[in-house]
Amino acid sequence: MSTELIISFCLVALLSGMVPGPNGLLIVSHSLTLGRRTALITLSGTLCAFYAHGLFSVVGISALIMSSSELFMLVKALGVAYLCYLGITSLWQAINSNKIAQKNTPQPLAHRLSYKKAWLQGFITNLLNPKVSMFYLALFPQFLSESSDIVTTTFFLVTVQIIIVGCWFASLALLAHKTVGLGKPMLTRLLKGGVGVLMLWFGVKLAKVQTSA
Repeated sequence: MSTELIISFCLVALLSGMVPGPNGLLIVSHSLTLGRRTALITLSGTLCAFYAHGLFSVVGISALIMSSSELFMLVKALGVAYLCYLGITSLWQAINSNKIAQKNTPQPLAHRLSYKKAWLQGFITNLLNPKVSMFYLALFPQFLSESSDIVTTTFFLVTVQIIIVGCWFASLALLAHKTVGLGKPMLTRLLKGGVGVLMLWFGVKLAKVQTSA
């Protein structure tokens, strides 16, 4: 692969990562309400899901999903349901934050969500987003040639994307945490409420996505 193609892919990967979406929102909200470590663990789950999408594109699962309206609708429905679940959960926590705080007074804020659950939230949110599969199927063929090893090239491109997107999301999470910080109940409540509304909005947007097949 030529240097020009690699640079072009890096720019596309950076721009795609900078577009607001549920992945970035989840990571930044965890940084603001649960701490930097939880946010970075959530980010690691998000990045691992990119490898899963890359594997799906290699073995043809992504193409199968995009070509079958039934499978596409199933994956989309699961993604919408999960985003709505995250949104409703965040709104419920915002509304009942005072009760939760009273029950968990001795418990540090950053441990209200286990690291395992934080990782899974990042992984599942990205995994159930059919837009990523559409992105790979539309973009990767432009960087493959007849002499390219599909597996090696796909792994390389996904790794490049993970490095770029990971650095971008990590910078946002650390900057948000440093700027706003923790320990402000009213601000945390407003953030959780805002995240809940945005997650539901992303769910509605995802529900309107149509396959081009």
